[in-house]
This record gives sequence, structure tokens and C-alpha cells, in this order.
Amino acid sequence: MSNKEPAGPAAHPPERMEGVQDSRRFPRIQKIIPGEILLEEHTRPARIFVLDISLGGAKCTNHFSMPKDRDFLLKMYLVRNDPPVETRARMAWQRELAAAGTFEIGIEFSTMTDETKERLSQYLEQIRQEEMEKAGQHKKFSPLARHA
Repeated sequence: MSNKEPAGPAAHPPERMEGVQDSRRFPRIQKIIPGEILLEEHTRPARIFVLDISLGGAKCTNHFSMPKDRDFLLKMYLVRNDPPVETRARMAWQRELAAAGTFEIGIEFSTMTDETKERLSQYLEQIRQEEMEKAGQHKKFSPLARHA
């Protein structure tokens, strides 16, 4: 969903500096979400955890290195007992967290149906509203809007 070429497996996520505006197209919500990745050559899905998410992509953690420039099926279990949100995705970057024996990966959603986009948008809106209520704010959030 971006004009940037995906980075190679050794690439690191862009660093964020305090006071510098986030250049992401969609605001991110930090939320741990269980999920699965299914690569075509594997018969069983690999379990992952989403660490943060937006309408454009997510940051995840898993136990294996992802292949470069390959689309895969991503399933995210947003709400317990609801069917997962499914979308095609691609690795944008990854880095090994050697001490933990895991990998952190940036995922860019490559193909998403209108229904999936609507479900994800509603979920992000609900999480953002809950966070703002906890913080005592009541400002309307739009997952489609850029950070101000």
C-alpha cells in the first residue's frame, strides 16, 4: 500500500525521533492481537502476535525469518469468538531479536476487501475510543486520518 520498495530481511524499521511527525499514512494503535501467517509452501499456519496495527499494516513478532518479496495470508483474531480478519500481506522489514529468539516484522497489507477494511476500521475506532476514555479524552478518532 505504499510507494516504497519493501526492505530486505536485514532491514530495520524506520526509527522514530521524539518531536518528529510520524510519516505513516495511517495512525497506529498499540494492541497485542493473536494471529497466523500462512505461507504457500507450508501446510500449517505460523502463530504470530501483532504488536501494533493500522489500516495500512502492522508490526508483529514471530519465531522465524520471513521470506522477502512474498505475499502471504494474514489472519488476525481481533475479538474473541469472532471469525478472524483475513488479508493478503507482505513483509516490509524485519529484524532478529536474538536475545529472545524471535523476529520482529513490519507487515504491509497488500490486498484487503472492503468488508475487511470496514471491520478493521471499526475495531481500531473502538480501541482508540477506549484508550481516550481511559485517558479522560473524548475526541473522535478516524483510522483513515493522518496524525495531526
